[in-house]
Amino acid sequence: MFWERFTLLCSERKMKPNRVAAEIGISSASVTKWKRGSIPNSDSLGKIAEYFCVSIDYLLGKTEQKIDDRTWDEYVTKFGTELNSRFNHDFDLLKQIFQEMPREDLLILCDSLIPAIRTFDHTAILKLKNYADDLAQLQMLRIEKDIEEEQRKKENPPTE
Repeated sequence: MFWERFTLLCSERKMKPNRVAAEIGISSASVTKWKRGSIPNSDSLGKIAEYFCVSIDYLLGKTEQKIDDRTWDEYVTKFGTELNSRFNHDFDLLKQIFQEMPREDLLILCDSLIPAIRTFDHTAILKLKNYADDLAQLQMLRIEKDIEEEQRKKENPPTE
């Protein structure tokens, strides 16, 4: 089950298993063992899970849910910490933004940005900033709409 999950995650990123392994410091000999049915050691499983932002249980076929709440919280914290350490952004603000984003959106964003952040790609940071700005604007529009709706209700109470 591990090999199927691993190759599926690799194909979703349009990457070969050996390339993924090399990026996270795992030998191609280990990849060959996995292909033959071996299960990675706990250290390798942790690296793979972090790389793909999935739980170890998902990698091992114990669940269909790619990421559980605990793993999600850890991932958001790690991602925010990495951004904070590299770019001196306000960690609490980043963490709040990431936690408010729909998981699917953040996963898409992280898939494209994490490799760039690790190599200090300013274009990626600009994308993140723009996305965060858009998210903040959308949130403000929602708040304004809610306030307007509440005021309308106060001004025009429903008649019975």
